[in-house]
Amino acid sequence: MRSILRTLGLLACLTPLGALAQAYGERGGGDPLLGTWLQTYSTAGQCPTCSITIQQEGDGYLISSSNGWSARVVGGPHGAVGGGSWNTHGAWGGALQLRLRTHGDELELSMTAERSGATLTSTYVAADAR
Repeated sequence: MRSILRTLGLLACLTPLGALAQAYGERGGGDPLLGTWLQTYSTAGQCPTCSITIQQEGDGYLISSSNGWSARVVGGPHGAVGGGSWNTHGAWGGALQLRLRTHGDELELSMTAERSGATLTSTYVAADAR
């Protein structure tokens, strides 16, 4: 009976630590891609309000942007690739190909529009780093 009570007491102490470890894993010690990123530079022009959010989805990542495009990529911080779409007209409308990689505390995103062949490169910094 004593060992059961000790085990229950240990579990009660460790459960909050598990939640803390998961939160730390989202930035700091875990997957460096997860979270919200703020754009600092883009070859398409400056956009101080542009951001992306990256969430884990199965074996890949789901990316949603503040300006209307979304994508799913697979890989890791040193080389994630995939595709998505931008619900807009003109050169960027339709299917997109993306490549992500981290450089220190920055995230580099390269995007190509399949229809027009237009390309852009953007740099982001983690929102909680500002």
